[in-house]
Amino acid sequence: MQIINKDYIEIGIGLSLVDNLKPSDYFYETLKIAKTYKELEDSIKMYYKDKKLDIKQTGEKECDLVAINVAKYLEEDTFELNLTTLKTIHKNIFKNAFSQGLEKYVGVFRNVNITKNEKVLGGDKSVEYVDFNEINNTLNYDFNIEKKYKEKQILHIAKFISNIWQIHPFREGNTRTIAVFTIKYLKNKGINANNDIFKNHSKYFRDALVLANYENIKENIKADFSYLESFFNKFIIDKNIELKRFDFIKK
Repeated sequence: MQIINKDYIEIGIGLSLVDNLKPSDYFYETLKIAKTYKELEDSIKMYYKDKKLDIKQTGEKECDLVAINVAKYLEEDTFELNLTTLKTIHKNIFKNAFSQGLEKYVGVFRNVNITKNEKVLGGDKSVEYVDFNEINNTLNYDFNIEKKYKEKQILHIAKFISNIWQIHPFREGNTRTIAVFTIKYLKNKGINANNDIFKNHSKYFRDALVLANYENIKENIKADFSYLESFFNKFIIDKNIELKRFDFIKK
C-alpha cells in the first residue's frame, strides 16, 4: 500500500480552493495518524457514510476526497496526450467526490453549453467556452498540434494549457482537472516544475486563465495573457518570482 505523500495531499487541498472548498477538521485529524492512502480514504469514507450533509459538509466531503484522489493520481507515472487521459484524470480525481446528481458527469464530456460568472470579471460575465458539439474536435486539434511541437518554451506551454482550459470540456471541475493535467504533462516533457504553486495560488491560476480568454468588444476589453504568463514563470522558471498583482477591478 502506498505511503501518503503529504505534499501531494496539500496540492489537492489547494486546488479545491478554486471553488472555495476546504477540508473537514476530521480530515486533518485523520491525516496526522494515517500512514497510507487506503487508511486515510477508508477512514474518510466511513466518517461520511450515511450522514445527512448540509451545504458546508458537502463541500468538505468533496474537498477531502478530491485531495486524496489528486495525491493518488499524481503518484502514477503514465501519461498520454489524448482525450482519454483528460477523461481519466477527471474520473480519478472526482471519483466518489461529487454530490448526488453530478456523479453521472464524472469522466464524461459535457453535452450542454455552459456559462460561469467570474468574480474577476465583476461577477456577471463569463468566458465563452467551446460549443459542446465541438469539444472532441477542438481538443484533438490542439493535442495534434502540440504533439508536433518539440520545444519547451514557457509561453507556448502556457498558451496550450490556456486553450485546453477554454474548451471547458466538463460540467464541473475543469480547473482542477486542467491543473493536474498540466502537472502530469510537464513531468512527461521532462520539465521540473514547482508544483507547490497550486497549494497557495490555485485561485490565481483560474483568474489568470479567465483573463487570458475573456474579450468584450463592446466594452473594449481585450484578452490579457500577462497574468497567466506570470503564473507559468513562477511555476516553471523560478518559484521565487512574484506573481503579477491583480491591481484592478473589472466592472
